[in-house]
Amino acid sequence: MQEDRGTLYREWEEKIGGTPLVRYEGQVPNGNSIWIKREFDNPFQSHYDRVYLEIFKHDEQRGRIKPGDKVLETSSGSAGVSFAGIGKELGYDCYMVLPAGGEKARERAILEQLPDEDHLIFTPAEDYVNGFPRFLRRFLVKNKGEYHFMNHSMGEERGTNNELTLRALEGIASEAFEELDNIHYFIPAIGNGSSVLGPG
Repeated sequence: MQEDRGTLYREWEEKIGGTPLVRYEGQVPNGNSIWIKREFDNPFQSHYDRVYLEIFKHDEQRGRIKPGDKVLETSSGSAGVSFAGIGKELGYDCYMVLPAGGEKARERAILEQLPDEDHLIFTPAEDYVNGFPRFLRRFLVKNKGEYHFMNHSMGEERGTNNELTLRALEGIASEAFEELDNIHYFIPAIGNGSSVLGPG
């Protein structure tokens, strides 16, 4: 990786992660404490900031992508702002695929990070995320070699997890253990597999 790119990634590594761990001040029974890891303090207000910095860096180091390339991602919406925001900051031309009919506020937040509305693509609402495989087969064949599909949730082999994603999210637990002696339970506030498996 060129020196200027390495510097840019290091700057973003300083901004992402290391999120505050704060103690809940309300009443908690039996002398227990609840500590909250504030992932919304990341630049794009999501634990996915960790993920996309890791994936962009990995794929760039291996020569799979370079600044200016068209990169494509699918999400139910929660990963979209991080993908689009980190990608834009790193100089990529990002395209986000969402199921139609989702939260308008989330769509607007994603659009703020994209160059224009043509970069936000909708699949049928009734298919939800199940519409992605059909869309990708058609889209990637039609635009052969023009887009790099990021795929934050699946590993390179069918039916496996994306280990880069899990490693990035592992940092949430590692940082908590640096500050606390004992953690007895981890309760994920975000409900997808990666955000459970990574810190777990």
